[in-house]
Amino acid sequence: MGNKPTDIFTAVCNGDLEAVENINQQNEEGTPLLLASRNGHTHTVRFLLLKGASVVDAAARDGSTPIHAAATFGHTDTLRVLLDSGADIQSTDNAQNTALSGRSKQSH
Repeated sequence: MGNKPTDIFTAVCNGDLEAVENINQQNEEGTPLLLASRNGHTHTVRFLLLKGASVVDAAARDGSTPIHAAATFGHTDTLRVLLDSGADIQSTDNAQNTALSGRSKQSH
């Protein structure tokens, strides 16, 4: 696997722990932590956090954070890990939605 920026994002989306190297790299979709949270890869989320991934600075263009992603897609185990690591359940995205308010809007 090369060092192209897309390689790490593909690895995170696939839950490929061994391929994850640059944990705070960001592309147009956010950081590896955000993508792992969105996809419910709790083991990858734990690994990234242990290796120093930032829960606070992992926002996407729309301001959503890993906690927004985990809540939106119903990944409760991932959500617990993020909360245990200091993620703020009250943080808001660019539209001023919290993780929980965004989730409730999607379920209607």
